[in-house]
Amino acid sequence: MTRQTSDDPAHQDRSTAPFVSLELPLPQDTSDQTSGLESPTLPEPVTVGKIHHGWKERLLEATDSHPSFSADAGQLGPCWVAAASLAGSSHRHRQQVREDAYALSARTFGDSEHFAIAALADGASSQPHAEFGARSAVDAAVRITADWLGSADAPRVPTSDELQEIVWTVSDRVRQAASQQEHRPEDLACTLLVAVIGAHPERPDGLTATLASVGDSELLQLRSTDFSNVLAPTEDAGDVLRDFVPLKTRTQIRGATCDIGPGEQLVLASDGVAKDIHTSESVRTWLAAQWAAKPSALAAANALAYRRQGSHDDRTAVIFTPLGG
Repeated sequence: MTRQTSDDPAHQDRSTAPFVSLELPLPQDTSDQTSGLESPTLPEPVTVGKIHHGWKERLLEATDSHPSFSADAGQLGPCWVAAASLAGSSHRHRQQVREDAYALSARTFGDSEHFAIAALADGASSQPHAEFGARSAVDAAVRITADWLGSADAPRVPTSDELQEIVWTVSDRVRQAASQQEHRPEDLACTLLVAVIGAHPERPDGLTATLASVGDSELLQLRSTDFSNVLAPTEDAGDVLRDFVPLKTRTQIRGATCDIGPGEQLVLASDGVAKDIHTSESVRTWLAAQWAAKPSALAAANALAYRRQGSHDDRTAVIFTPLGG
């Protein structure tokens, strides 16, 4: 995210300070699915507009930084999930760390109660340890949410208010992480999306989801080739990120619920992807085609490798598809 926080408008150079990798493994059910790594020949990513050819593909010199991209795919709870996160061309050119992060988890109770959990965060580029904040936030989000599901009287998807309370707790964990590293809370500033998905109580072929968001990452619903907002930013703040984790007030958290039926998908997207979806028909068409059905991990990563004039930010997306969809 090439943005400044409202607390500290002065842009700072990115830090490559060491941090602990917090990405979680993705369990897969291989009984009737091929491996999430398997994929047919991948199509050439689409190119939109005039592309500046002066960007260099450079790896980080630091040995303890996380990879410039990651990807996962497989069954997660009641759905198929595909996820990918790629460092933007500007970060790769400048040898700067990827500031986006995602984490995935699942909880199963008995033979029929299955839940998927996903979190996506986008670090604020103006802050010196935003990538650490993003990774801390997604790790805390899936762990705390999984604990909540395990402690509930009866397994169920949390209400919007309950999930927003979980996000408030996540914010406190990120604040504690900053203190332990002797950083200011705002040094770890990031957006955060959290989604909890379970089987629909009345539609055996559908899913229900509760969602919570802080900042300008987006939750979208995909029907065939049509994207629609489930939870969008409340305002366009330009180059200033006004709502971020660690939070100041609970009012910075927004919540929503939605159903996902056959032929529909739920997409968590960082602003580097969401803005391209909203402003480029070519990107919308490309992503809808690549995310159709149940994409593999390699296909999910390849989908985000499109080139578009002026699009240089990190790109992260998590796509949920009902298993019967």
